Amino acid sequence: MAIIGDPQNYSKKFKYGVEIDGFVRARFKTCSALEAEAAVVEQWEGGDITPDKSLGRVTVSDLTLERGECGDLDAWNWFKTAVNMAAGKGAATPAVRRNVAIVQYELDDTERKRWNVFEALPRKFIAGDWADADENVIETLVLAFRYFDLVV
Repeated sequence: MAIIGDPQNYSKKFKYGVEIDGFVRARFKTCSALEAEAAVVEQWEGGDITPDKSLGRVTVSDLTLERGECGDLDAWNWFKTAVNMAAGKGAATPAVRRNVAIVQYELDDTERKRWNVFEALPRKFIAGDWADADENVIETLVLAFRYFDLVV
């Protein structure tokens, strides 16, 4: 029996790149999922046995990036600048915020999708742990951000 339609070409997890404004290079071994969730507001009207539901505020989860420690200080310097600025003025100014792009690639390295992450701030930096093991040191950078969008 013949197959009707075109075969599906699914995205591969390992074909992605991360672009961060101001970084010379930003190669990461893992990148967490982009998540957004809208709250549900329930309104009970007199006599109704089910509530009227509408969407409320939207929250986004932090973005976690991990990479092997390679002597690149961009992530650390960004985190240090943001923390020092917040300590000195009480809040991180727009000068510290950066835009980030997560780019999915096809197997032939052409761009498939681009997710833009806006106004990201480094919230957490982990320099890695040093244990008696045959492994690379892994740095972790956690970013808080305002919102994300898909560029089609």
